[in-house]
Amino acid sequence: MAAVPPTTTVLRETPLVRALHSAIRNKDSSRRTFVTSADRLVQMLLEEALGLLPVTPVTIATPCGSYEGVSLPEESSLVAVSIMRAADCMLGVCRKMLPAVAVGKVLIQRDEATALPSLLYAKLPLRLDGRPLLLLDPMLATGGSAVAALTRSLTLTLTLTLTCSIRCSPRETAPSPP
Repeated sequence: MAAVPPTTTVLRETPLVRALHSAIRNKDSSRRTFVTSADRLVQMLLEEALGLLPVTPVTIATPCGSYEGVSLPEESSLVAVSIMRAADCMLGVCRKMLPAVAVGKVLIQRDEATALPSLLYAKLPLRLDGRPLLLLDPMLATGGSAVAALTRSLTLTLTLTLTCSIRCSPRETAPSPP
């Protein structure tokens, strides 16, 4: 396996993560087991991504005195962009965790002649400048769809992009967007 770039965070492989992957990949898993396991794994991915957001130092009052903590960006300042249709399962989990998150959708299809991703549809919130973006793509194989979605999003000024995906294939990944 290739070295992980320094800008990439990989979810730590714990027995729980392996068990969830096993349940998702098991051809004999029931629909309930598959959906429950997938939702749990997606929540873990999103929690990891949210932990990478920039924080603001805050001092809060507690019953035992002051506490030097941090605050995350306001939930309503975040944008979750779902790569249709596969990432809609991730979007449901994201909206349960962050009900005020703004939502965008992109539809990307691979051109059969060139094997390159082609953006067919994009509906993004009007004001993206300076907002952290969670790009939801559960089926990362070559990374082509994620690169195409980021290329579309990067025409705007984004503060931070966190791509949440499950690597499905040992194939090479697509090049990073410019």
